[in-house]
Amino acid sequence: MKRLNIIDTVFLQIETREQLMHVASVLILKKPESYDGDYFKDLVTGMRQVKQFIEPFNQKLKYPPFKLGLPHWVVDDNIDLDFHIRHSAIPGPGSYEQLYTLISRLHSSLLDRSRPLWEFHIIEGLEGDRFAIYFKVHHACIDGLGRMKAIQRILSTSPENRKIRAPWQAVPDEKKDNNESVEQAFLERIKAQISTVPELINLLLRSTGYLTEPHKMKAPLPFNAPVSSINVVTSAQRRFASQDLSLAEIKQIGKKMGATVNDVVMVICSGALRHYLLKHHDLPEKSLIAFVPVSIQTQSKGHVSNQLSNILCKLGTDVADPLERLRIIVESSREGKEKISGLSKEAAQNLMLILQSPMFTIQLLQMQNQTVPAFNLVISNYPGPKEQLYLNGATMEAIYPVSFLFGGQGLNITVTSYHGKLCFGLLACRDGIPKIQELAKYLSESFEELKRAVDGKTGM
Repeated sequence: MKRLNIIDTVFLQIETREQLMHVASVLILKKPESYDGDYFKDLVTGMRQVKQFIEPFNQKLKYPPFKLGLPHWVVDDNIDLDFHIRHSAIPGPGSYEQLYTLISRLHSSLLDRSRPLWEFHIIEGLEGDRFAIYFKVHHACIDGLGRMKAIQRILSTSPENRKIRAPWQAVPDEKKDNNESVEQAFLERIKAQISTVPELINLLLRSTGYLTEPHKMKAPLPFNAPVSSINVVTSAQRRFASQDLSLAEIKQIGKKMGATVNDVVMVICSGALRHYLLKHHDLPEKSLIAFVPVSIQTQSKGHVSNQLSNILCKLGTDVADPLERLRIIVESSREGKEKISGLSKEAAQNLMLILQSPMFTIQLLQMQNQTVPAFNLVISNYPGPKEQLYLNGATMEAIYPVSFLFGGQGLNITVTSYHGKLCFGLLACRDGIPKIQELAKYLSESFEELKRAVDGKTGM
């Protein structure tokens, strides 16, 4: 038996048919030019032969009798890989639009809570002799960094490596030390939680400016976001789109302007949102506010649960000048990060729960359409592989995150890096942003607009 941490429990409790709390990754791969045998048959068969499971892929939920209480994790000794591994194809001509339509449908359905909460889809038929992998896991099991580690288990740095591995398969340096008992682990967590009280009291004393001089604060508080069309009460139907941008150019902009890569990502997103909402006559007079997850993971072995805190950041969408928007974002994100920079992992998580508990309560009560939004959208960014990777000889060309939507927040933009580029995954509620591909194209336009503004300022 393994207890869920507080954040994982929240992700389970707020999930409904309309508010799906799973996450995924989409890998785009090009088949090897020469292959001796049936590539997809070998890949699927090889995956199904891997029956040594590590956490969380061998765990399922167990509830108390009559579900009178919270669930915990138990080991599933009878995992049906024919259920978890799916092999399908899109019809000709195999366009990305067809693929993303399928991804949108797959992402619009709940995971089966009677089984381990993951699915692995191999999708052939994409144009240019390409195929895709859609790997879906519940957010209560794993966060973005943990999912990336799982994906990297199946990949190789050599196109000649034809050893088929699976995300649920352990590698020697990831085997978990099981010497610590469940009771010991629970007591250690209680002790860690108690130790956060002085940290949070000290933070509260240092943050009195939010109460005495709120107009001087750069980082916003929850429930100060404007209402817009992207804040519809979400239905279950999702739309997915993607975009690629140069990581080197984004780093160069950050270096010139004294900003982080994440700051530049957010100003690109803010520009795209501004263009999209202006076109559809729905741009609020007040700046949109983004919920920005911040990883607080430490190096550990074994199961990777959610180890996150977050900040809220003004996006400056009410400002036309991209450099002024960048300044607003830099100041807002810097102030938010300063609040949690000195906190322990446990204190940072507790702070997130304290600040977001009203929003989680609203989610549980299904009252999203009766309150001002806690924030407008989620923008998340986490690092991916730097080198070119391969799967059984196939070249991986891109990896796109597919995240989740909080109720009342109809858009999530999650970004990961891969082999010299940033891969943007856009997930939207079909009712709020029906033309998600249009927004994805605006990311590219916003990037070009920012480059021109930076070059004009620096004289290059």
